[in-house]
Amino acid sequence: MNPTNQAHHFPGPGTLDRALNLVRFLRCECPWDAQQTAESLIPHLLEETHEVVDAIRNGDDLELES
Repeated sequence: MNPTNQAHHFPGPGTLDRALNLVRFLRCECPWDAQQTAESLIPHLLEETHEVVDAIRNGDDLELES
């Protein structure tokens, strides 16, 4: 992403509240989510991180936005 060519994007009011409510819902309603710990999420977080790094290195702005 080239910051000089894009408008700044800031989350709207309540965005964090919506994200926290989603996490609470998933932890209550989804058995898989409810069982997760910080430790068990490491492989998934690493995979997502590698995907972001690849997109940055490849200049793939569309992948970063999805």
